[in-house]
Amino acid sequence: SVVFTDGSVEQVDIIVWATGYRVTIPFLSQDWLGDDAEAMPLYKRVFHTADPTLTFVGLMQSTGAALPVVEAQSKLAAAYFAGDYALPQESEVDKAIAKAHSDAVDRWGQKRPMMRIDFDHFIGDAAKELRNGASRVRRGVPSFSPTVRIRVAVPV
Repeated sequence: SVVFTDGSVEQVDIIVWATGYRVTIPFLSQDWLGDDAEAMPLYKRVFHTADPTLTFVGLMQSTGAALPVVEAQSKLAAAYFAGDYALPQESEVDKAIAKAHSDAVDRWGQKRPMMRIDFDHFIGDAAKELRNGASRVRRGVPSFSPTVRIRVAVPV
């Protein structure tokens, strides 16, 4: 039997204790993932620092609803690929990622700090970052530029 906090008792056959999951991205090389997929260096939990065209949307744990965060991340990625958003300088990106990690550790401890985001802060910050990225484009900072890559098979 299970005793609940209100004192009620129920007879149950089984208790499922679902405490989380382990992030795996089997189609990406370890070169991209590093030792832990959860700790990938992602600016705004979207843009991979080694190649910002490798983007992730929804790879996070939010303190609030996930869908508004996913929408905000999607807007950043879409603006980048449309050429309407430019990332900050690499040093600023690295500094922002380090601060986000430090803030997360301070708030939630060492368990999955890179995955966690504060919902309210992220939603406001993403909108501000979208405006800042558009301003960088207007100042001439390079954004995404589509290129065509053709792989030619050469007979051996």
